[in-house]
Amino acid sequence: MHKSRRAAILPVGVTVGALVAGGLLAMSGAAQADTASDATRKRQQALLTAADEYHVPPAVLLALSHQESGWDGHGGLPSTDGGYGPMNLTDVTPAMLAGGGAGAAGRADLETLAADPALHTLDQAAQLTGLSTRDLREDDAANIRGGAALLASYERELVGGTPADPAEWYGAVARYSQAKQEKAAASFADRVFRTMRSGASATTQDGQRLRLAASPSVIPERQQIDALHLRTAPTAVATECPTTVDCTFVAGSPVGRQVADRPTNGIRVDTIVIHDLESTYDAGVAGLANPTNPASTHYVMSSAGAVTQMVPTKDIAFHAGNYSTNLHSIGIEHEGYAAHGAAWYTESQYQATADLVKYLAARFGVPLDRQHVIGHDNNAPARGRATFLEGHPGAGESERASARRAPSSGGVG
Repeated sequence: MHKSRRAAILPVGVTVGALVAGGLLAMSGAAQADTASDATRKRQQALLTAADEYHVPPAVLLALSHQESGWDGHGGLPSTDGGYGPMNLTDVTPAMLAGGGAGAAGRADLETLAADPALHTLDQAAQLTGLSTRDLREDDAANIRGGAALLASYERELVGGTPADPAEWYGAVARYSQAKQEKAAASFADRVFRTMRSGASATTQDGQRLRLAASPSVIPERQQIDALHLRTAPTAVATECPTTVDCTFVAGSPVGRQVADRPTNGIRVDTIVIHDLESTYDAGVAGLANPTNPASTHYVMSSAGAVTQMVPTKDIAFHAGNYSTNLHSIGIEHEGYAAHGAAWYTESQYQATADLVKYLAARFGVPLDRQHVIGHDNNAPARGRATFLEGHPGAGESERASARRAPSSGGVG
């Protein structure tokens, strides 16, 4: 629930010969000649080169990078979950975990929390490649090599090799999300494979271009996720989510909410408030479920694009620091550490948030504009009974989330 800067977006690249040979780009002979040395395709060439070096199917690496970063380097600035570069390699510090009133400030075990290997995939990539952590943070090609090496290491542990069939990489892709809950890991892997099946293309803000051709016949081996032995969540309680978002229910703090019957009782829902947790997904859900917590929220969104609903939308959650806003709004928390200079959210998180916002907007008649889809500190200062204050991910981020469309589903609503 803290401010973040708008993302800086960096270059991409590829030689057309490699793209055509890999089946990733179809072009005429004249077009090939015109773009064979096109510097706007460096990042795609780096992805294809790394895929070849570490024996990862090119479509898998391209789709995974698309879901992590939208294929952007973001100028070496970290994501809100502490990741760097096109592969979102993480390096989370205790200072990130301690950020803001919603974070873990004051906890004596910050060093232990920050030592979780899932928060340090950048270090793991350094060990696998021999590259420096600085290069992995700041050099896009090095970062891509690190991500490919990490993904390949997961695949070897899971199946004993690096098969050429993309369908056999589902488990490794799920593990790459670093999610500890099975549903969250599956949510990320499903988005990666939907991207593979539908294809994707992008031109970054500085004119760099990438393309992934559609592979509609790829059917992932979803049962591989069982071998990861991740936590499963109870599914007895129904959730209010679009079909494109994996959703679980965990009850929020009873003192952080007010039972109601919106909008049947005449209280309209006319605002959606976007927040940033300043913590990990699991820690955020656990904290908001603490029965003594005076704050709550309707939804918590992971960086992998999975959702935990914590308060039914008919009820009032104390999330905005302003009772009037709480009365008429729905709150969506996001995993991350935006208070510490983070500049971007993962593509999976953007897409899942867009789907959820559009679903809620359609249900409650909330206009999709910047007056009704807002960041936390776009609302009026706290007054009355709810006093939990945080920042927000930034006006540009809430606008981007409300407008974004997933390439596979075309959005909801």
